[in-house]
Amino acid sequence: ALQPCRKPLILEVYLLDPMNDAQATQEIMLGALDARLRGLSKPHKLSLSRCIAEIAAEYALCCASDSSSLRSTRQVKAVKAKLCVSSVGDSRNAQPCPRFHRDSVPVRLIATIAGRGTQVMPDEAVDRDAEGPVTVLRDPHAVPWDAPAGDVLLLVGNHGQRGSRHASVHRSPPPVAMTPGKRVVLVLDEEEEPDFGDADGTPPWLTRAAQAAIRKLTD
Repeated sequence: ALQPCRKPLILEVYLLDPMNDAQATQEIMLGALDARLRGLSKPHKLSLSRCIAEIAAEYALCCASDSSSLRSTRQVKAVKAKLCVSSVGDSRNAQPCPRFHRDSVPVRLIATIAGRGTQVMPDEAVDRDAEGPVTVLRDPHAVPWDAPAGDVLLLVGNHGQRGSRHASVHRSPPPVAMTPGKRVVLVLDEEEEPDFGDADGTPPWLTRAAQAAIRKLTD
């Protein structure tokens, strides 16, 4: 089991060419988990990294297709993976996005691995005619849909709207006070211009295969 944490653990890594190089993607994620995530055995970390690599590959495929990203078919350079582990009863950190909102991305993947899932508001409850960045609900008492743990959501963002396809309005689920357990959430975003940090070095969790993939991508 994951060790208790007073503040959320947020792990961010770049997954390079996840659609075509699953092995390098898995090694990058496994190295990051080894460096940052405590309380999981090696087999569990291996299983989690493999799961994330498979999800990232499917996500990259969706981004490269017209039907999901609403853009022309192309090569996805990298996917930014963000894994957040927080206590379910933490009133501040367990709900990083308390308001219903739309993301300023083409399409975002959110998968709740453990704990309560993301809440999504039905389209008919959202006032699409309202102007401005703040999301306005037609019915403030509308009941959102709660995604079960284990479900993978592909949420259209502001940059992915076209025609009758609107941005998905959603939020993090409210925390449950005095409730034990963890909420583990994976968020994937496409990175068209990935930033690998200093040119002279690479993050310590990148394996040799991952570093080779970086050199191949940037040469």
